[in-house]
Amino acid sequence: MENIITVENDGADKRTDAFAAFMSDVENEMNSLARKDSSFYKKCNAFDLEKCAVETMKMVAPKSEFNPDDINLVSGQSFPDIVLSKQVFGVEVKSTQANHWTSTGSSIVESTRNDYVQYIYMLFGKLGGSMPEFRCKPYEDCLYDIAVTHSPRYLIDMNLKKSDTIFSKMHTTYDEFRNEEHPIKTVVNYYKTQLPPGERLWWMGNDEPEKPTGNIILRFWNYLEMKEKDQLKLQGYCLFPEIVSNRSDKFNRLAFWLTTEKRVVCPNVRDLYTSGGKSDIYIKGHKITVPQILLRIYDNLNKIKEMLQQMKTDQLAECWGCVVNDKFETWKEQLIKNNNSQELKKILGVMVVS
Repeated sequence: MENIITVENDGADKRTDAFAAFMSDVENEMNSLARKDSSFYKKCNAFDLEKCAVETMKMVAPKSEFNPDDINLVSGQSFPDIVLSKQVFGVEVKSTQANHWTSTGSSIVESTRNDYVQYIYMLFGKLGGSMPEFRCKPYEDCLYDIAVTHSPRYLIDMNLKKSDTIFSKMHTTYDEFRNEEHPIKTVVNYYKTQLPPGERLWWMGNDEPEKPTGNIILRFWNYLEMKEKDQLKLQGYCLFPEIVSNRSDKFNRLAFWLTTEKRVVCPNVRDLYTSGGKSDIYIKGHKITVPQILLRIYDNLNKIKEMLQQMKTDQLAECWGCVVNDKFETWKEQLIKNNNSQELKKILGVMVVS
């Protein structure tokens, strides 16, 4: 659960220490209240805890520089959830009914964030265990990773070291990150560097990660129209030249791509390209016998060439792992790199040395 309590405060850049001290007093007071009536706090739902946080802040405020009348909660309307003129401080309220200090946080995009709020603290309630407990920390100091539900969201750990935040891992700061034009692109680029061979991000496209990648509904291959099947198979030839090799994992990347990028589940990807044994074809009057996967390349060579010209060079370079100058010629080079047979060279029109 989440909500933001914000405190109106002009000249906040000079008063951050005062705000930190204020939040420390709020933490102490909430823990004191929880010890006096643990059963009440254990039963608190999201809205109950938000109200308790506001009441406690108003109670502590007279001992600080802050005015109780400037502390307000408007639940679920914006980030922060309280909108007052010229406010610069905020508090996000999170909690868990479990006995740990972790939870899922807010969206990384912060598209509804109020422009005035510059400094946010996390007020976290651990309501499980023998006694409810509360902690307050600067917001950015307790965000350790990013997970995806319906959108990318921060993961919270109130025991986190400042050096282990997601922003430290990405070599940026919270303020720099949240003010980027396309923060999700930064996230995608970071996680790409962490992927071991054979893995890819499932939740976002590669070209424009800040935009939706298409259909969110998974479909089975056998329910697709024949035209779409043919297009997808041609794209497979274009993007994944290793499918002509003898490698045992040669269809792995293609299977990932179908599921993550095209939202298509195909339990038998190999059969799309290899079923049917071998066939005879005639090239310049000479008969050669080739596997079905090479026969289909031969039959669709012009369509593949046309499709390659329509694809983005950056996309091809990423899929092939090489510099791309001429798309069609580079594609042929990648095929031969994976299958150096005389038959494939003849099909591609590459000079064969007798």
